[in-house]
Amino acid sequence: MEVNQTSVKVDLFFRASGLLTPKYTPRYAGVPHAWTKEELRALLSAVDRAGPTGKRDYAIYLLVIQTGLRAADIRALKLDDIHWEERKIRLTTSKNSQNAEFPLLETTGWAIIDYLRHGRPKTDCDRVFVRHIAPYGPIGNTCRLDYELRRHIKKAGIVIKDGERSGIHTLRSSFAKNMLDAGAPLPVISQTLTHSNVNTTALYLKIDMAGLRKCALPIDGWEAGE
Repeated sequence: MEVNQTSVKVDLFFRASGLLTPKYTPRYAGVPHAWTKEELRALLSAVDRAGPTGKRDYAIYLLVIQTGLRAADIRALKLDDIHWEERKIRLTTSKNSQNAEFPLLETTGWAIIDYLRHGRPKTDCDRVFVRHIAPYGPIGNTCRLDYELRRHIKKAGIVIKDGERSGIHTLRSSFAKNMLDAGAPLPVISQTLTHSNVNTTALYLKIDMAGLRKCALPIDGWEAGE
């Protein structure tokens, strides 16, 4: 393939001179997979809760699905953050250092108890969820959670379209959409997700394709199918 050397030199000149703005792709530019209720049930059913890792992953998925917690906050969640008698979780968010409170629903509470009693390795680590490979301690990064989620997605037979994101963060996006579908106003959703700005929350709701279609303005002289 012959390369146009003049074109390359011109491109390099403009980049070096600052006249050509480099392409920037936001971190969450892609559309996250919009989970249906049936898919969420299939995901949870695909987790083998007989083993330690399955007990951990099942509790983590429930926690994100029912509270919308960030993956970083789940990894940092401490044993003392769970207030069992009040059925609440209180923590300081890792992203913006907000003091936040979340309800501990019965199904999630029992899943965490099952993990703590029968799945969590013996360790002095104060985190609720730990790695299951020695040395036992905090889960290092979100990539491991994403890997396990994709493994369960495949096992559940859930189809992810080309270009859709399918990491643990997509469960948080779907939590936001479910709140929107239930009629919750944007400020309430933003507060629940512990966002500092409602504009950030609006980015999460881009998976609401039906809602976005209602916002589309008509174009004079154009008809669908043209």
